[in-house]
Amino acid sequence: MNRTNPFFFAILGFGAWVLSEAIYRFTIVPRLPEWRSVPMWCWAVQLLPLAAVAVFTGVVSQAPRRAAINGVFLVSLPLSLNAVYGLLTGRAVAHDMWASDFAYWLVASIQLALGVLIVVLTAVIAGAVIRRRHGV
Repeated sequence: MNRTNPFFFAILGFGAWVLSEAIYRFTIVPRLPEWRSVPMWCWAVQLLPLAAVAVFTGVVSQAPRRAAINGVFLVSLPLSLNAVYGLLTGRAVAHDMWASDFAYWLVASIQLALGVLIVVLTAVIAGAVIRRRHGV
């Protein structure tokens, strides 16, 4: 049984988000006369830290219920900090989206749901592989 504290996953999600933002700001933004000018591999590299921690969280969690809890913690802290930043400063938190807009909250809800879904699916697959391989 996984006894990892869910707050560990919140910190892990925050770290992946910071790394992803650094990749965006220092490697993608300098190439941006328009978004189509950036190669697709740059966008994939930017998403890599987020995908890696989602898969890691699912593998470590193994059980779907635990994975859902850990996934919520993993995704919630970065989304919350982004929203708080936007609400306090009044600046856009995404491309032409402000935290006070309904569209932002819709996108954030979809991001939360997708993040948790990725973690849960990874946990189900990892659990099945472990059971099959070790006969547990």
